[in-house]
Amino acid sequence: MRQLVTINKYLSRQVRRNLCSVLANTQNPQQVNSLLSDLLSAEEFDRIAKRLAVAQFLNKGRSYADIKANLQVSPTEIAQVAKNVDGQGYQFAINDIKAELWADNWSRRLARLLKPLFSR
Repeated sequence: MRQLVTINKYLSRQVRRNLCSVLANTQNPQQVNSLLSDLLSAEEFDRIAKRLAVAQFLNKGRSYADIKANLQVSPTEIAQVAKNVDGQGYQFAINDIKAELWADNWSRRLARLLKPLFSR
C-alpha cells in the first residue's frame, strides 16, 4: 500500500480551493463528467458516485442489506457514509438530488397534461 505524503498546509488548502473553484465554475453536468473523468480513475469515480447513492438510500430509510445488494458496496463503506450523512455536504447533495427528481417528475406530469392542448 502506498504511503500518503503530506504537503505544506497552505499549499494543501490552495490545491483544495482550486479544485472546489473549478467544480463550482462548471456550467453543466456534461462538463463535470468530463472533468471528473479526466481527474479520477473509473474506479475512483464509481466509488464517489456510489457514496452519494448510499447517502441517498440512507436518507430514504433503506436498510444496509438493501443498499449492499443494490449498490454492491461493503457494510464498512455504508457505515462510513452513515457516519457523515448528516454533514452539510451530503445534505446539500441530497437536497439537490431531491429537487432535481421533483422537477423532473412535475415536468413529465405537466407535459402529459398539456399535450392534448398542443396536439390540436
